[in-house]
Amino acid sequence: MSEQKQIPELIPELIPELIPEEYLCPISREIMVDPVICEDGYTYERECILKIKNGLSPMTRQPINTSVLIPNRVLRDIIQKYIKAKTTNLSQTENELIRFLVREESNREKEAERQEELRRQDELRRQDELRRHEERRRLQELRILNQRQRQYQLKRQEIIQSQEELLRQEIIESQEEFRRLEQIKRLEELRNEEIKINIKR
Repeated sequence: MSEQKQIPELIPELIPELIPEEYLCPISREIMVDPVICEDGYTYERECILKIKNGLSPMTRQPINTSVLIPNRVLRDIIQKYIKAKTTNLSQTENELIRFLVREESNREKEAERQEELRRQDELRRQDELRRHEERRRLQELRILNQRQRQYQLKRQEIIQSQEELLRQEIIESQEEFRRLEQIKRLEELRNEEIKINIKR
């Protein structure tokens, strides 16, 4: 246990003689166990690059987006092979260091996988919520459309009924006007007949 407690303290001391420069994170200067390529083109330890607060590249000082990180699997494999090759020549303390790093790498990979799964589940929940929101919106639009159609049909029916009523009134008035004209005509005929009779007398 005492040796394992000393391992993190031994890492900076052993790195200069064990680890080539390109295997070190530019931020922490520690061996990378989960190297990722950032959009500035440089490779960092995932945990370190995710902790930057100012949103600037540590190498170029230009703005970067740390939400898009590409695992540098080639470099990770090279580092792992390097460590494995060196294992046979290391002292007991150094072997503990390697085992510690391997465990750390395994734990970080598992944590990264867990975080990725959580992000994936969050994204699925977000998409599901968006889909339900869209369905509710469409259903509401359909309800409004149906309501407007019913209102239109009722209004149209009212207009038709009103037009039919006006037409009936016009027909009735036309019939009454026709009868009145017939009566006038009949009266004229009777008057003319009466005049003719009086003339003959």
